[in-house]
Amino acid sequence: MMNDEFTTPIESTPWDNMLKNVGEWDGSFTKFDLNGTEISNIPSNLKLEDLGNHRAKLTLTRRSPQHPNPLVQEYASLSQGLLFCDCGAFSQGSMQFAPFAQFGGEFGHVWADRRLRLVQLFTPESKPEFITLIREVRSGSQAPILDRLQISDLIGTWNGTATTYYPDWRTPTQFTSTLTLSRSDACTLDQALQFGDRVIRSQGRIEGNSLFFDQSALKTQVLMLPDKASASFPMEIPKGIPFFMECGWIPEPNIRQRIIRSYDAKGEWISLTRVVERKIN
Repeated sequence: MMNDEFTTPIESTPWDNMLKNVGEWDGSFTKFDLNGTEISNIPSNLKLEDLGNHRAKLTLTRRSPQHPNPLVQEYASLSQGLLFCDCGAFSQGSMQFAPFAQFGGEFGHVWADRRLRLVQLFTPESKPEFITLIREVRSGSQAPILDRLQISDLIGTWNGTATTYYPDWRTPTQFTSTLTLSRSDACTLDQALQFGDRVIRSQGRIEGNSLFFDQSALKTQVLMLPDKASASFPMEIPKGIPFFMECGWIPEPNIRQRIIRSYDAKGEWISLTRVVERKIN
């Protein structure tokens, strides 16, 4: 089932975009270490209700002794560190990176009767700690949970449309891109990203469930996860250079979504970019 993701105009308000998540979602909170090994899994139910008059209510139930009572929150506005995309996808997290302070972000994808959310947290020493993957299905639907992402799912050429949203809620901007992924040998993934006249090339080292792009100042790990999801993050948050965190998802064959949370050289959050890509070969 194809959505109109490639043609949707940017015209709705942030609150309207948030309400595209309204519904009841059955899921699970699954924690993974940095090798992609499951540490724990907690079944969940999340209900987001539109109360009208610019008010909403969230009720989250996690079936675990550590969470004996539901989390209930009511909203009349959106927090400063949270942005919703036109389709309802979102990211929230730290506004500013600072050494020895808590840092991290949450990413949320929406596609038909599915949601996929992911939380990345870092230690006080600026290194990734663990990943929490939240796989959700609209209650009453039969939407499937998918297998773990494989290198073979990524190989090919992807044409994309990227929309960048800003914390000051200025008008979003758009650009198109072409991403080509191929294998030069059993242990190496070649990547070429083209937008406009510019081409950026890089190589990733394949190791277990991960890709390591460690040939530049920003050393990045891409962790392949169940449900055709991926998490990209710095192996250590750098000082004095821009960096990003990303959550990718392939909800249907040949359709890939990515949400990118970008920070500048001072560690300040500057934008949220959502990319929707279609594989063309």
